[in-house]
Amino acid sequence: VTPRWAARQTGRDPRYTGGVVGAPTPGERYGGALSHVPANNPRRGPLTAAARRIGVNEHAWAGVGEGYLVQSVSTTNDSGAQLFTHNHAKPGDRVGPHAPYHFAQVVLASEDGTHQITLENETHSRGPVTDAELDAIVEDNLDRHGGDGLRRLAEAAERRLAEAGRGGADAEQTARPTGLARAARALAEVHDAEQIPFYFDEDRPEHALALREAERARARAREAVRAVAPLPDPKDLWFFRAYSKRPGESAHEVNAAL
Repeated sequence: VTPRWAARQTGRDPRYTGGVVGAPTPGERYGGALSHVPANNPRRGPLTAAARRIGVNEHAWAGVGEGYLVQSVSTTNDSGAQLFTHNHAKPGDRVGPHAPYHFAQVVLASEDGTHQITLENETHSRGPVTDAELDAIVEDNLDRHGGDGLRRLAEAAERRLAEAGRGGADAEQTARPTGLARAARALAEVHDAEQIPFYFDEDRPEHALALREAERARARAREAVRAVAPLPDPKDLWFFRAYSKRPGESAHEVNAAL
């Protein structure tokens, strides 16, 4: 199997490519053949044999300077539109957007040719920072500093901000200390707001009001943290990953996570 041979074989197929209404989208059948559900899935054997013959899936092995294309195989909805929402290889997996493709460039290999390192882009691997992740940051700061500590941090940031203003600093120079002061104040407000519900019985309307205010304070803190410490866009993130010829450690098996 060579790239030239693969190109010739692909060129023999006159059908539309994926993404065009009416194109072949055998995701359900292909995923079902990859699946370990049931454990004795009779369709896995023929697919594995075909993959071995043509050098794809767990039998693909790129050299240094070459790369892998991890390509999802789509299905269609009733109107024929292309879908990447169901992982038919893992019936219990979440329903939602799945990455349609991903590239991995081999940059290093072991002398015996059994292990390799790839450089990969995070574009299709990670979504935006979630509220749950920001909540974890909020909790970490609350546990680490407490209400009094956060207020002291806010006051220190505000003093530095005032000194910078007296020194003629412009808005760009004061943006970060301003954000730090706001974040510290917002975190301290979360600490204070989350104490108030304990002063009321759970069946009192004041308890429900206090809970809502605590959640609003937490939402403000999440946004303050997001603003002062923005994370890189996922498409700008790169990482190294190791693959090997041992069972379960090929690029296909690691990415498919079957």
